[in-house]
Amino acid sequence: MTVRPKPAGRGRPGRPALAAAVGITTVLAVGLLEWRDRARTPAGQEDPAADVVGPPVVRVLSVWRLGVARSGWTVREFLRALGRSGGHMNRPSDGVPGWQARWRGLRKLRPMLAYDKKSTPTCGTS
Repeated sequence: MTVRPKPAGRGRPGRPALAAAVGITTVLAVGLLEWRDRARTPAGQEDPAADVVGPPVVRVLSVWRLGVARSGWTVREFLRALGRSGGHMNRPSDGVPGWQARWRGLRKLRPMLAYDKKSTPTCGTS
């Protein structure tokens, strides 16, 4: 019985593709953990979220959550909204969103940010 190698581009991804995916995922996870640590300190909770994640991210998440663009969110409000987009029910007895809800929220937020970036006009602006 002769075993032939599979043609490129079919089947499972190769090691370089998996290594790239793990690298990107690691960077996102570290960022999420940094946001969490910042939200745990009393001073960090009241920091403007736009300083931590950037104004476009806050704007896109606020439009998803509230229906209007709002830029004055704190880190705590941002992480609660991110958890809410990831499935956290936000009931009084639930506590703060966990890392899994925030991760799911971040996964939902990334396509929204990509769409926002593509739909923002750049011609004629300086």
